[in-house]
Amino acid sequence: MNISSILKIFVFIVINSAITSLRVQNNACNKKSLKSSKKEEQCIISSKNNNVYCNSQAKLFINENTFLDDKKLITISPGGYKGFYLLGILTYIKEKYETENLIYSGASAGSWNGLFMCYKGDPMSFVYNLLDYNIKNTNSITELEYFMKYKLITNYKTDDFDLRRLFIGVTTIKGFAPLTNIFSDFETLEDAINCCIASSHIPLITGGLTNKYHNMFTFDGGFSKYPYLDKDRLVHVSPSMWEEIHTKNQEPTFGTSVKRGILSIKKYSEFFSVSKNNLLELFDDGYQDAKKNKSYLDTIFIQKSVTSNEIDSDVLTF
Repeated sequence: MNISSILKIFVFIVINSAITSLRVQNNACNKKSLKSSKKEEQCIISSKNNNVYCNSQAKLFINENTFLDDKKLITISPGGYKGFYLLGILTYIKEKYETENLIYSGASAGSWNGLFMCYKGDPMSFVYNLLDYNIKNTNSITELEYFMKYKLITNYKTDDFDLRRLFIGVTTIKGFAPLTNIFSDFETLEDAINCCIASSHIPLITGGLTNKYHNMFTFDGGFSKYPYLDKDRLVHVSPSMWEEIHTKNQEPTFGTSVKRGILSIKKYSEFFSVSKNNLLELFDDGYQDAKKNKSYLDTIFIQKSVTSNEIDSDVLTF
């Protein structure tokens, strides 16, 4: 690991610790704060008209949005380069199950995967188009994001996606405390992509020092405690989902070494190093692991027997 990589990892840890500290201090000062991870301050922002709905208003927005009435929520976690592992899982789901009644709430890498799930066409053709040989030439997450933006803008149009189904978690700072903004109502594909970039921004690691979206300074959605839509969910897709299911005696099968929990310096470097991750292999691992766990996925997408919020995502996974 070179000095530059070590410095970037150090910056990430410092920023993550600072935002966590701000959250703790803010909760200590707010006697009305609730213990639930979903009850921190959260706002839903319409990208179409910049209308803002915070806390109780956000819940009212969800309850009164008729489009959401019969929709089941899938939340998609951050993942760094492991986002391509998530892409494999979601491609299998998109191929094998009915997804018309699903909506998607993601942060960081999860936001990009949420956008993919909103694509109306053939999922595997989309993946093959995205993961061409040029993607191997990207040397950082920043280059990778702008490569994906270029591929999407030049090959697809807004009407190719059902953007009503997409909700993206972005962290901002308000009054020296982190604020979770959930953006929705994207009018254009480019706007949705720019929001994905905002949701993935870690200063000096996935871009420059700052990033602005809708005139707000934005940070990775994974810095928020719960960067997802506050609605009962069907399943949470993360790099560690099979292991978490395994701990609940669901007995899934494994084909990859993706782990959960507090990440070491070595793990941070792997998540942000292209040389450590073959993106095509990560995608294939995710697809094959989903295939091996088909019986579990059947209970969710066919029998609908798995209760909401069965998988807890309090642990930040990049």
